[in-house]
Amino acid sequence: MSRRPASPVLQRGVALFVCLALLLVLGIAGASAVRTTILEERMVRNTGDALVAFQAAEAALRQGEALLVDSLDSTERFTDEGNDGFWTPASPGEPERWALAGVWDPEGGRSRAATGHIEAVAAHPRFIVEWLASLEAASSRHLVEESTVDERQRLEIFRVTGRGVGRSGSVSALVQSTYGVLL
Repeated sequence: MSRRPASPVLQRGVALFVCLALLLVLGIAGASAVRTTILEERMVRNTGDALVAFQAAEAALRQGEALLVDSLDSTERFTDEGNDGFWTPASPGEPERWALAGVWDPEGGRSRAATGHIEAVAAHPRFIVEWLASLEAASSRHLVEESTVDERQRLEIFRVTGRGVGRSGSVSALVQSTYGVLL
């Protein structure tokens, strides 16, 4: 028994169908790769934006701490209204000062702008300083020698909050530190 080759009429269109199926698979794979690349690019952009916001907030925080060390001589400037960024702490049950509406508005005078030029940010970084407590140093009976420190020296405790905004303006970062200054 001999086999006859298949008729050419029955083989027509099979190659076209296989090529179209392969083209469809390659098109789906290509579209998926493009979509993944766009998503990864957005993730990188958002991460970079968040890092810029964090660095701006950190710069504002450091300037707030430097302000405490360099020019603070009393706690009289600290108010409930945030006189030029100097605040008393919020009472229990009230929202924190950094969460109040308009506290970061440049026009309101309730926060202070960080000085110096910070590149690639949508808004200039700002900071606020809260006076938290006063601690008075008492003399110690355990000292062997006479202390060179004034017996009635006060330690003032502050919380500094810095806020930075990223390149796009849609990302912001808050950083805080608790800082003590001897007065």
